Amino acid sequence: MEEVKAKVMLTKSGNGSENYRLRIPTPWIRELGLDQDFEVTMNFDGDTITISKIKINSNGYIEEI
Repeated sequence: MEEVKAKVMLTKSGNGSENYRLRIPTPWIRELGLDQDFEVTMNFDGDTITISKIKINSNGYIEEI
């Protein structure tokens, strides 16, 4: 397992809402086979965030890969 330290970036909109962002290393994105049109699922267990690639099967249901 590879570990990378990342900074949490905060962006605020004009109406005061906040969004937090993390940079995911490009090699990780490429290794997962993701591009800008792919969707992922995110899970949070109170301590860890897990990001998984998903696909839509022929029946229209989401499947984790």
